[in-house]
Amino acid sequence: MKRLLLMGAIVLAGSMSLQASGTAAGTDITNQVTLNYKVGGVDQTAVDSNQDTFKVDRKIDVTVAVDNSPVDTPPGNSDAILSFTVTNTGNDQETYDLSTISNISGDDFDPTSCTITDTSGNSISQVQLNEDANQTVQVHCQIPDSTQVHADDNGTVALVAAINGRSDDSGNADDPATVQNVFADAAGTDDNLHDGKHSDRGTYHIISADLSASKTSCVVNDPVNGTSNPKRIPGATIRYAIEVDNNGNADATDVKTTDTLNNNLSYSSSVIKEGACDCAAGPSGNDAGTTSNSGQDVTLDFDTVSAGQKECAYIEATIN
Repeated sequence: MKRLLLMGAIVLAGSMSLQASGTAAGTDITNQVTLNYKVGGVDQTAVDSNQDTFKVDRKIDVTVAVDNSPVDTPPGNSDAILSFTVTNTGNDQETYDLSTISNISGDDFDPTSCTITDTSGNSISQVQLNEDANQTVQVHCQIPDSTQVHADDNGTVALVAAINGRSDDSGNADDPATVQNVFADAAGTDDNLHDGKHSDRGTYHIISADLSASKTSCVVNDPVNGTSNPKRIPGATIRYAIEVDNNGNADATDVKTTDTLNNNLSYSSSVIKEGACDCAAGPSGNDAGTTSNSGQDVTLDFDTVSAGQKECAYIEATIN
């Protein structure tokens, strides 16, 4: 007797919990088909297939992203901070080892003594993250002093997050009964594709005042010639012009100096003006800073010399 099997329906039974990172590792996924059919127009007892069950494998994926680059910092800063976010984009809770790379080729300088902390300042070397969770971590580095770095120099640090305690099973045969590990990470700035790591770089940008000073003198008048071709004879007035130039990209603050006059000179007056010096023409323009004297010592307080600006201190004295 020939039986006619008519498949009326195929029912797929199974459940999965979908999240942003996908179904959780270790979840059992079960499928079964049920055959409904008739013989001679009469419904027959449905036939169930066996259940097919497999476990969802572990997708290991992590991303590191810098939050605040570049960070402006002066030379000599002992605690320059870069912020990074580490995100578990896999489908299971994972622990990641954290490390830094600071000797990056092509930089103007290498930050040193780099450490990693949480946002409360606690030193850490790992983060443990549930699937789809993230954590902000900070990298603290020492910046070389002004003898080694200059305005607009850049130094780069990479933060690397590497999977802890897992090996990649991608090259092994599929085993539906066990949870296998698959490294699914993208290539970061300082790691490779599917190596169980991810990294990103942050940059320290140097902001610095770059001061230079020059001093010239001119004779203003003398007792014989007055102001017409005066000479530097006793009784003549000598004017010193001290120019301070900030060639950097940051303001210089608390700029001060003391000029001690030769004992053959007697102090007359002093003032600080904005702009470049013009010894022959003498002081003009807006005042900038303050001066004072005690005997032969003339104190010049330029206060702040802004980036890209010049200031001039004029001191007048008489030749004894």
